[in-house]
Amino acid sequence: MKKLILFLTLSIFYCMTYAGGPTLVSPKNDTVNIPTKFFYTFSHTGGMIYYDIELDTSALFNSSMNILKTGVNDFSGFPDGFVVMDSVNSLFFDTHYYWRVKGRNNTDTTEWSEIRSLTTDNKPKLASPIDGYICLAPTQIAVVKNSMGDTKIIVEWDKSPIFNSPIYQVQVLNITGSSNYYSHNHAIVIGLTGLNNTETYYWRAKAYNDVDSSDWSDLKYFVTNFSNSEIEMHSPEEISFYPNPANDLLIIRSQSAKGDIGVYDLTGKKIVSHQITSESETMDISGIPQGIYFIHSINSEQQINIYKLIITK
Repeated sequence: MKKLILFLTLSIFYCMTYAGGPTLVSPKNDTVNIPTKFFYTFSHTGGMIYYDIELDTSALFNSSMNILKTGVNDFSGFPDGFVVMDSVNSLFFDTHYYWRVKGRNNTDTTEWSEIRSLTTDNKPKLASPIDGYICLAPTQIAVVKNSMGDTKIIVEWDKSPIFNSPIYQVQVLNITGSSNYYSHNHAIVIGLTGLNNTETYYWRAKAYNDVDSSDWSDLKYFVTNFSNSEIEMHSPEEISFYPNPANDLLIIRSQSAKGDIGVYDLTGKKIVSHQITSESETMDISGIPQGIYFIHSINSEQQINIYKLIITK
């Protein structure tokens, strides 16, 4: 009878100590924009020496994308509740993962922890220059925010928004092993060179790691003006248009009451033009398909302003 009581006592103690697995701390469940070098934390369970982490695109942890990292460090003698931090390298971009942790010692293991999920970064972020910026020199300084785990960043710039003109340029930034790039959303500064005066340039970036490549970043543009004010940043007081997004009609208000308006698609092709003759006019855009366009306005002093227009149907 004493042996039975002792056995039941030890069994209850075991369940109290190890049932449920380690307590996950961070990141929180369903966190998005996680770097492809994934850092996680959890609370140490007293008596455990090593930890295993498992990630998968399946909540059942049975897909071909399964990642199992075993034997995370040696935590012998660490106090119960000590927060452990570790990382897993080279996750895929824009991918939804499930993850869990369990502990083990030389004789036993805990249960798996709760299951949490995360979604990794899908593309770099263009920090500078802002859309419509006026570049005053033949080289434009650009800033790209990369993600921890990226090993390479590619930046393209061109007069064509589909990056197929004769002056297309590209720069490859290999950042593997450089500690300067290991913080999440670190700002990488590069020079966009070879620019011509009074031109509109489009630019974008793409990230790579050891196993995958990201989507292209959002497309941005800037305008060059090395010598004078032939090209100026537009101001709301000079010209405005609404609604935006627009459907069939576009209302244009202009202080100068003179000038020309052109709507261009992403290939640089002019879709429609309009001459401004009064301070308030209506422009018919019903024949333009849904999409993103740029409005180029030229006033009586031949100053060029560029606006982004979204057309919905």
